[in-house]
Amino acid sequence: ANQAAIQQLQEAPTAARQLSQLATQLLAALPSAGRHADPDVAHAVQQIRAAPHRVSLAQVRADCCLSERSFQRRFKHAVGVTPQLFTRICRFQASLQRLRQADYTRLAEVAYAHEYADQSHHIRTFREFAGVSPRQYCHQARPELGGFPALL
Repeated sequence: ANQAAIQQLQEAPTAARQLSQLATQLLAALPSAGRHADPDVAHAVQQIRAAPHRVSLAQVRADCCLSERSFQRRFKHAVGVTPQLFTRICRFQASLQRLRQADYTRLAEVAYAHEYADQSHHIRTFREFAGVSPRQYCHQARPELGGFPALL
């Protein structure tokens, strides 16, 4: 199963497609790997995924009645990454989804809608996870539409 997943990633035509497939594979692997057996972590994941740009990890941790260290340790054990990184990934995915849907008139709107401090912060995060800037991603994604006119 791991070899097939790796092969799919290697055959993806763009970095954005690779990232999308990787995120899908990681999320699909969580329940099947017996993850989220910890109800506190399941609650935290649900809260983060619901609003990654607005979630307060301190509040989520307090809701679970856990110390900061216990929360970090249990979350990383169950999910595979720290709560902070998981939140950043979910926030990035939400902004990526908005770009895919072309639900904006200016790229700065996407940054502010997902509560990045400013557009440059969004660009840095986007480059970190996608390997390209949001503008480059939009230009790369458009040709993938095939024979449709470039209305985006």
